[in-house]
Amino acid sequence: MSLGLLGSGGSTLTVPVLVYLAGQDKKVAIAGSLAIVGLIALAAVLPYLWRGLVDWRSVVFFGVPGMVGTYAGAWGSAFVSGTV
Repeated sequence: MSLGLLGSGGSTLTVPVLVYLAGQDKKVAIAGSLAIVGLIALAAVLPYLWRGLVDWRSVVFFGVPGMVGTYAGAWGSAFVSGTV
């Protein structure tokens, strides 16, 4: 429940589904999970964008560093085995 409240429940559930039910490699499943959860988040924010309810200061201070960290982590994953 705490994962869902903090917004990380989707990715926590998506990766095992992609690995064990869809038979994907672990690294491919992690990348696919990022895309799936990202698209869902984008779809969820659209109504708030249209109503002007997005706090752009929070986007700059939290969203941009999060995106940089995501790309850095994806780049760094080339140097770590899938088991880790």
